[in-house]
Parts: sequence; structure tokens; C-alpha cells
Amino acid sequence: ASYAKAKELIDIETDTGDVTGTFISDKTFIVETRTGDEVYPRGTTGGNCYIKTDTGDVYVLIEK
Repeated sequence: ASYAKAKELIDIETDTGDVTGTFISDKTFIVETRTGDEVYPRGTTGGNCYIKTDTGDVYVLIEK
């Protein structure tokens, strides 16, 4: 496993791929997908994490 810290902004974008991940600190997720499923924590603390995909699914969680 690899870990990276980002306090202010994370920006993830893909056209057709899925986005999966586990974060170790709180984030405010802004998620956009046209046809994919979205599963992510709905919170308003931590730095912003923008995730965009046209046809992929988004599955992220926070594990402390």
C-alpha cells in the first residue's frame, strides 16, 4: 500500500475508469459521475477532494 498526505486539495479525474480508495483523514468530497455509482462519506470537514469520472464508479472511504 502507498500513502500520501494532502491537506488542501486532491483532484482525481478519469473518463472511463473507476475510482477506488481509502483515505486516512477527513475530506470534503465533491463527486461527479454521469452514469456510475457513487459511494463516499458525506462530510464537510478536512481538505477538498474532487473526483470526476464520466462512466466509472466512485467508491471511497475514510479509515482512521
